[in-house]
Amino acid sequence: MKALKSSIFWGVLIVVAGGLRLLEALGALAVGGWIWSALFGVAGVGFAYVFSRSRENWWAAIPAGALLGLAALVAWGEFGLESADAWGGSLFLGALGAGFWAVYLRVRENWWAIIPGGVFFTLALLTVAPADDETFFFFGLALTFALLAVLPTGEGRMRWPIIPLLACSAYSAWW
Repeated sequence: MKALKSSIFWGVLIVVAGGLRLLEALGALAVGGWIWSALFGVAGVGFAYVFSRSRENWWAAIPAGALLGLAALVAWGEFGLESADAWGGSLFLGALGAGFWAVYLRVRENWWAIIPGGVFFTLALLTVAPADDETFFFFGLALTFALLAVLPTGEGRMRWPIIPLLACSAYSAWW
């Protein structure tokens, strides 16, 4: 019964979003950003709810982060704040990174999620950092691999991340 309710929720949400998009494309309806933000937010909260229900639903954190970040980005743009242009990308990329970090924090065996989580956080900071792009990017990657080398996983500590850590560190120091 729960699966049926969940399927109905997602089906209705997809049909509503598709219908709105069709009407918007045909010029029959001007759908504002607030509606899209609300739809993305509802979908994001839905995935966050699925994530919170069971340890096996670790995967739901990724679309939850993406959709909630997108909802926040669209809503921020609707406020008409000038900072939305400067910080909007950072907000969205940070939310994506948070989704991947939630995957790792829920199930330590999913150590792989540290890599995209760290990369998205690095890109989020890079969009607003006044630093040299290449140096900052490779420093962020080096930090990501350093975390991967020291954080606990289901398999114990890993040594292989030291190789990309050293390579990224060398590259960021070089530039």
